[in-house]
Amino acid sequence: VDGDWSNNFRLEHDCTSQPYCTARIFRRGDVDLDYETLSSSKRVSFTVRVEDNGPGTKFNLCAVDIVVVNFNEVPLLIEDKGVLSIDENSLPGSMVQGGPITASDVDDNSLTFIIVGGSGANSFYFANSYTYKGQAGYFTTDVLLKPGVELNFESNAAALTLDIFCKDEEGLVSATKTYPNLLGSIN
Repeated sequence: VDGDWSNNFRLEHDCTSQPYCTARIFRRGDVDLDYETLSSSKRVSFTVRVEDNGPGTKFNLCAVDIVVVNFNEVPLLIEDKGVLSIDENSLPGSMVQGGPITASDVDDNSLTFIIVGGSGANSFYFANSYTYKGQAGYFTTDVLLKPGVELNFESNAAALTLDIFCKDEEGLVSATKTYPNLLGSIN
């Protein structure tokens, strides 16, 4: 009769098994009960009125309190705003331009960034592979050139790629994204 009821749930009852009726509460199919976006109580509360159909219409009220429990959700790599790039003959530890690599995690877990493949996998590493949420609310890391790697535009004319995913502290893994890394000629 009141509370977060009609938009979020539906009630089905069965009175065929006399002398008692049973009722079940179902979440409506299009309702999102997301722990992170609920009010601070993390509950949905409402009151159900039960009445008979006899003379005098007797009724009773029942308070229902549904506690929404959090579960760990998969982190997400964010689309970058451009293409990663680095000039040939860059010094080891040089930062790749066009970054950083950015991810989000609604559960605020710490994230680990991992290069899992691509033609440039053996040439680059992350400045911070294990990151905490930054001031803007996202996790970020820069891509750096590995020591001992010499990039030459003429011999690496094809764009290098990096296949990257991130993993949260509970082991959930984002989808893998391929980032193109264009090698610039300085000759």
